[in-house]
Amino acid sequence: MSPGQEKWEDYSYTGEFCPYRCQCFTLVQVLCADATMTSLPKNISREVKDFIVMTTAVQYLFSHTLEGSPQLTKLIFLDNQLKSIHSQAFKHLTELQELEISGNPLDHLFLGTFSKQGNLTKLLLNFNRFQTVLPGMFDSLKQLETLQMKGNVISDLPAFLFLNLQKLRVLDLSQNKLEGILKMNTNLINNFTSDTFHNVSLLTELHLEGNMITKLEDGIFAVLTELQVLNLRGNLLTTFSDKVFGFGGSNLSELNLKGNRLTELSSLSSLTLLTNLILSSNQLSNLTGDIFRNVTALMILDLSENQITSLPETIFNDLLDWSVRREVARAGQGPQDKDQRSS
Repeated sequence: MSPGQEKWEDYSYTGEFCPYRCQCFTLVQVLCADATMTSLPKNISREVKDFIVMTTAVQYLFSHTLEGSPQLTKLIFLDNQLKSIHSQAFKHLTELQELEISGNPLDHLFLGTFSKQGNLTKLLLNFNRFQTVLPGMFDSLKQLETLQMKGNVISDLPAFLFLNLQKLRVLDLSQNKLEGILKMNTNLINNFTSDTFHNVSLLTELHLEGNMITKLEDGIFAVLTELQVLNLRGNLLTTFSDKVFGFGGSNLSELNLKGNRLTELSSLSSLTLLTNLILSSNQLSNLTGDIFRNVTALMILDLSENQITSLPETIFNDLLDWSVRREVARAGQGPQDKDQRSS
């Protein structure tokens, strides 16, 4: 081992600036992953920007826990034992740009927890035990671009929850307990209303897979004019129409409806930029001949594991990509048709 390597080893594990039982890969990064650790170290260098805490026994973040590290820009709590976070725990972390709190037995957050995180661009709250999110929880996060809350047990969301997230691009609510009908009329609130997505018109990705959504009301996504990816896989939808995007054009390029209970597919003609359409593992038995009219950019279409025995001869005439037309046409044949063609 060279003298330089020896010095690095000392710094990484037992050096003056590296907290006990943690690892310091660079001057600005600290990783604490000790299963016996019950509280965070206090001697973190002011040079550190990234602080990662994994698989520890830390259960609580108090108001003073992180007050000595106001310079942090990235903070990650992954697979710990967090049960409660004080509403002022992040008060001093005004420079924070990325925050993750995932894989913990945490079932609530207090209002004001993120009140000082005006510079935050990425917030990940995945695989915890949240059942709901308080109104106003994200109001201070005006620079937020990515918000993930997948793998919780959220059954409903308050109206205007994303009101101030005007820069939001990616929203992931997959693998929760959202159920029922997504409605436009605020007098018919079940879980979602048009107000849910108010002011997030720049959203480009929306993930709602793995919930229990039974119906989408017309226009529910009308305000999401920049939406490119919509994942509704594994819900309970029986029908789908492009009217959910309103009555104008749509920028959607990817739509995943796999594993619902679709028996009917209405018009898709406004989805002129759609390239990927996944309809597999549903209960579709027939499609109209003009269902893909105007959907000329389509490159990938999956109709497998449905109840389709035949398709109209002209159904793929508008598709520009001949290879897609050929492969999908084969996929649409029944087993007997394929055998006859190959004989």
